[in-house]
Amino acid sequence: MAARFHRLFEIETDKFPGVAPRPDAINEMIGGDELAAWLHDRLIAQGYACRDIYTEDHGWDFEVTRDRRRYRVVCSCDFEKEGVPARWHFVQVAQIKGEPVEPDPLLAEVRVILVAGDDIQIVADEAK
Repeated sequence: MAARFHRLFEIETDKFPGVAPRPDAINEMIGGDELAAWLHDRLIAQGYACRDIYTEDHGWDFEVTRDRRRYRVVCSCDFEKEGVPARWHFVQVAQIKGEPVEPDPLLAEVRVILVAGDDIQIVADEAK
């Protein structure tokens, strides 16, 4: 299924203190479950229909549906050493179904949530 757009947010934060190994992950040195749960809850609070979070080898994913559009949100971080939290995290948003709109409301909402998050600094916000 081809994505209609793909956006990457790169953030720096100490907000998510989890460390590797992540026994529930496919790849124990890839995190993002804490970020995914945090973002998932905030999107639901804003009226977005979010499916359950699931693990992939690249991070933690969930799908979002709104106004006949469907998106995949991927949250991840790479742990360089076991037992040491990662400061760099990534949020990728891809529209996978429906007609794209400009500006996209989900991208705008993710951006607002990240900016409003305590101890979160967006260091990259770019189309991929």
